[in-house]
Amino acid sequence: MTRARRQLSLATRAVGAALLALPCARAQEPELFGPPPPIGAAAADPTRAVDESDAAAAFLRRKLGLSAGPGGFGPPIPPDFVPPGPPQPRVRPPVQDPKPAPPPPRVDETDTARGALERIIPRAEPAREAPLPVVPPLRPAPELQDPARPATGELQDPTRPVDPTQRAGELLQRVLPEAKPPDSTLAPDRPQPEAPLDWTQADARFARGRASLRYRGREGDGDSDHDLIAYLDLDLGSAERDPISAHVSGRGYADLDGHEDDGNFNGLDETLGDVVLRLYEAYLDVHAIDELEVLRVGRQPLVETPVELSFDGLRAESARFSAIDGFGGAYVGVPVHHYESSHSGDLVVGLNAGASPWEGARLRADFMHLEDELRTSSPTDDLFGISLRQRLLEHATLFAKQTWRDGDPRDFVLRGRGELVDLGLDLNAGYRELLTAQRALVTELDPFHDVLLEEQPYRLADLELTKDLSETVSVAVGGAVRRLADLGDEGQFNREYERVWLRPMLDDLWVDGLSLAISAEAWRADGDAVRSLAGDLSWRVDDSLRFSLGTAYDLYKYDSFTGIEREHVRSWYLRVVSQPQARLRLDGGYEIESAEGEHFHLFRVGITWSF
Repeated sequence: MTRARRQLSLATRAVGAALLALPCARAQEPELFGPPPPIGAAAADPTRAVDESDAAAAFLRRKLGLSAGPGGFGPPIPPDFVPPGPPQPRVRPPVQDPKPAPPPPRVDETDTARGALERIIPRAEPAREAPLPVVPPLRPAPELQDPARPATGELQDPTRPVDPTQRAGELLQRVLPEAKPPDSTLAPDRPQPEAPLDWTQADARFARGRASLRYRGREGDGDSDHDLIAYLDLDLGSAERDPISAHVSGRGYADLDGHEDDGNFNGLDETLGDVVLRLYEAYLDVHAIDELEVLRVGRQPLVETPVELSFDGLRAESARFSAIDGFGGAYVGVPVHHYESSHSGDLVVGLNAGASPWEGARLRADFMHLEDELRTSSPTDDLFGISLRQRLLEHATLFAKQTWRDGDPRDFVLRGRGELVDLGLDLNAGYRELLTAQRALVTELDPFHDVLLEEQPYRLADLELTKDLSETVSVAVGGAVRRLADLGDEGQFNREYERVWLRPMLDDLWVDGLSLAISAEAWRADGDAVRSLAGDLSWRVDDSLRFSLGTAYDLYKYDSFTGIEREHVRSWYLRVVSQPQARLRLDGGYEIESAEGEHFHLFRVGITWSF
């Protein structure tokens, strides 16, 4: 049945093409159709009539690479095939009879299509139905009536162009009324055509991105706040297709109920006004220079540098060269400080170089010079860093980084993650050590000094193991330890603690789409031992709707709106996410936080559009 449907699909396209191409094919393929009919009395000679059925079948076999006879689909004809013998010359005899020649006999298109199909698909079974009623060739069948054509009973306008594909479909339905509509799959021994360009794919559209709008309402301790927040991410052009591409990312904020100086929910946005527009990224990438892997100008982020930052300026990085994939780069500009009114005196300059000196390794070295006029105690800092990313075997990666500030060691980071195949375990481990105290440095090195004050040296290690017990059950177990280099440095925002956790996760619990994640934790800090239980119950009704109900616990939680740290914070939340269309996402949620006898309520409703 599949082969018959494929043959029918191929024949549908072939008949449509043949009907459209017959007039041109007569001139281009004289060895198939014979010379043009003469003008005059000779045209009335019935022996000169061409069998359109045979001509259509021969033309289709020639163009589609089919072999004649009952063999069906044969090997394709080479593209450079030339039929034997010279083509028939186009010689028209002189007119012998001035009288107009009678019109040639009308050819029934249904019979033509039937004959062509019988030659191309000789094994197709005929329709098991009573003979079809005779249908005038110029009047479409009622069930095939096109609204753009005259109503049944009226002659079709001969000057109106006819879609050959649609006409072929009509003829096939009349010839094979019991056949199912063909699919688009071609015969397996025929080359598949190139798929048409899908303009829904990100790399096929010139403009693509995401826009979201979200309402946020908060209430607690006798106060309330209502805000509107919007985000935009926009990409223009493609690095693979265009010489220049662009990216823009920003955020908009509006305080719907006005600013209150003594409000409990005053945050960073409220300090700048009731309406705040913030530009995160806006840059152009130039792809027309083969020697440069990156040439970017504008507001852009730096991610792989010793410290992450955003700046307005120029960045260039060479293409990989030599056998070790070496590269070098440089950048210069003004650091972006979103909450400063002036950037005068700020500067960032940097150099970087890297290579892959051995298999699976990527070595990188960075130098950064930072100037910040706001920090009078340390207006300039020089930072040097070296990092190594090493692939271990096939399932593990190791990352290490060491930085120095003004010649003194600053911090050391070591992380590893991978899969222990023999044990069926996923491993994620990390270690970070702050080697020198952070005191009012440039903003990029110590952005929270105004709130957290000095940060004293410490060591932090964590480890987590995850194992899949079955297709629907997995469990993760882990722990973390934080230690101060000097116990006397312990303060409100700088503590020692130990923490362990167990996180079982169950999918398709009781019903399909219902999942449960539980987090059992134990904390010990300042001589206190705290145990907590958190969980999330999610139900994915289908691909477009999901509900989540859960609870969470934080031993310490910093409130960015009030600038204070709260302890033993318990949160409950309900969230709903709906995706009615592929590019449209709706979400909403409610959350309540309880700490030290106070309760705070949070409402969110949002819409996200991807384009």
